[in-house]
Amino acid sequence: LRDLHEVYLKPFEMVIRNTSVLAVMSTYNSWNRIPNSASHYLLTEVLRNQFGFKGYVYSDWGVVAMLKSFHKTAGDDFEAARQALEAGLDVEASSPCFETLAKQVKNGNFDIRYINQAVKCVLRAKFESGLFEDPFQEKASYHLPLRAKESIQLSRQIADESTVLL
Repeated sequence: LRDLHEVYLKPFEMVIRNTSVLAVMSTYNSWNRIPNSASHYLLTEVLRNQFGFKGYVYSDWGVVAMLKSFHKTAGDDFEAARQALEAGLDVEASSPCFETLAKQVKNGNFDIRYINQAVKCVLRAKFESGLFEDPFQEKASYHLPLRAKESIQLSRQIADESTVLL
């Protein structure tokens, strides 16, 4: 647990605490035999409660369905969706798992508060990004032409500062 927090999670903690990140993508891997995309500990206790993350968590491509097919922690689409959403994953990419939730809520098999929480996280990020006032971000201060001198200069600076000697 110490290595997890002091080595592996430390860079993520610093970014989340010191920037205004509004979205985080979950991963395919697992920790202590619990898939990260279904880990209440990582997505809620650590990311939200300890690090103070207020945005939304977006699944990597197909990761929710992989709770069935790869990790084998879920037996069907609903169970995969339930695990992910209850853990703190808000948006699913590329599988039909979350589609099962409406029926399950209607039948009384799933608490809608998890869906409401996920929607709240997504809407908060959209409001903070100004997407309701300026949906195409035409008035955004960072809106520059693709090959603008400032964009090229920033790209070179980022490349120079992120070079790793192998």
